Amino acid sequence: MPCALQSKEQRKEVLVTKTALNEEKILRRSRHAHVIVASVEALIKATMSGVFFTLLVKQLGVSDAVTGILSNVVSFGCAVQVFSAAFVGRLRSLRTGAAIFQTLKHLLYAFLYLLPFLPMPAGARIPVFAVVYALATVSGNLITPARFHWMMSFVRLDERGIFTAHKDMISLVLTIVYNLAMGRVVDHFTALGRPDIGLQLCAATIVILTVTDTVSLLRSADAPAVLENVRKTPSFLSSLRTNFSNRSFVLVILMGMAWNFFDPFSRVYHNVYLLQELECSVTFIVIAGMAGNLIRLALSVPMGRYADRFGFDRSVALGFGLAALSNLLLVFWRPENGAALYLIYQLPFAAALAALTGGLMNIIMQYVPPKDRVGAQGLYAATNGTLNFLGTLAGGGLLAMIQKNGNALFGISVYAQQVLSLVSALGMLVLVFYVRRVVEKLPRVE
Repeated sequence: MPCALQSKEQRKEVLVTKTALNEEKILRRSRHAHVIVASVEALIKATMSGVFFTLLVKQLGVSDAVTGILSNVVSFGCAVQVFSAAFVGRLRSLRTGAAIFQTLKHLLYAFLYLLPFLPMPAGARIPVFAVVYALATVSGNLITPARFHWMMSFVRLDERGIFTAHKDMISLVLTIVYNLAMGRVVDHFTALGRPDIGLQLCAATIVILTVTDTVSLLRSADAPAVLENVRKTPSFLSSLRTNFSNRSFVLVILMGMAWNFFDPFSRVYHNVYLLQELECSVTFIVIAGMAGNLIRLALSVPMGRYADRFGFDRSVALGFGLAALSNLLLVFWRPENGAALYLIYQLPFAAALAALTGGLMNIIMQYVPPKDRVGAQGLYAATNGTLNFLGTLAGGGLLAMIQKNGNALFGISVYAQQVLSLVSALGMLVLVFYVRRVVEKLPRVE
């Protein structure tokens, strides 16, 4: 009997071990799938932002201010995330829903790169561009908060910072190589007088990346538990009451709103300044960005460990300080020193992004109970996205005013980008003080 009993216990132990190993295999496969998804989507984002996006909208013949505003429509689209829980809760499968809506978003992006060459009245192209870009943004943002929690459901709580850092490192390496290669290709065809071929290649690249993205999403395990939590999320009005009655959430969201106003206030107009006033090539802009990404790559893991050890509030404060320094450098940004100063700027700003990318994404989890996080994440993203767009509008208005006055403000000769950078720097310095004096003193939920 003891032998038989021992045999049963051994079989049970083997079964438990096999189950645990199988679960770990699924978790590992899912984490790898989401890392691939993040990397592919980083490449698509690179194609739909920065110098490539600037070249696209310039092909439509818009002004500098409108170029910056169009480049940041994606931020305004974050406002729809407040409705994400209600929308996602109606899905049967989070994995399938994410694959469908991400695919739709990316195919609409590819269409935008073909828009300048489609037969239609010239005056219709800009409105069509704005509508299609808005639709793409909405389709992606409806699923974003749940997708984030889906991904993090495969990661241990005490490894969030390092996982985010490793994910960002892989995305950065690929983005560096991609930007350099695509920049050379676009410059080549532009020099030949055929910029249309470069833009069409961007469209084809997005389609290929979209296929990879969709396949990778479908390789991940589904997340019925996350979907069930989403379905338990209170209604929009109830979520508003719950989260805005949480003092910690309100103070954190104010921080996020301020950052998302002052960062794009100047940064979205960098590429216009580089291409127009400084007359830099696409290849130079890409190489400068590559240098920044290499710095960010080197600092991502140390910043992730720093956040895991001291908290995301401390890493965010550090990031704001570095971002303030980088913007202060650009207060002195003029054509005679433009290229050199832009390269120097990359060092503190890349370090800032290494601290802020994971910090701003995860800081909500420090101050909001698990049951309220999906709704809180949606509200956080929606308010931040709205302020991001408003910051772009405000910066564009000031830029247009200074340019209209012949690059002068209050009778002083100055480039618009210098003034925009000063405003951003002052706002970020205030944020450092705010995080250290207010946010760091809030009670954490974990």
